[in-house]
Amino acid sequence: MLYEIDGVVVPEELARRRVDFQLSPGRHVIGVAVHDYHHGFLVHRLVYSTGKKICLEAEAGRTYLARALVEGQRWKPEMLDGATMKPVPINCSAKPDDEDPPIRR
Repeated sequence: MLYEIDGVVVPEELARRRVDFQLSPGRHVIGVAVHDYHHGFLVHRLVYSTGKKICLEAEAGRTYLARALVEGQRWKPEMLDGATMKPVPINCSAKPDDEDPPIRR
């Protein structure tokens, strides 16, 4: 879920749904987190995490899809080009990313 775009908090009712946001071309800082509710027959569970900020160099006329790659008890964000479905760079600086946030169940 996207919880923040360029310092502006995304309202929770929008953050929990699939919503399209228009971004101007250029660099954007986007806050992403995992927040999912798994429905089962007798068991329901909430999966969530602390947020992580990523940077996207948006291009005019392009669409992007944010998703979380869950690996065991950790996750990392990924941003895909909407046309090719290939990952695009999301690093905010030349230094390595912070540790991937844990998943809580």
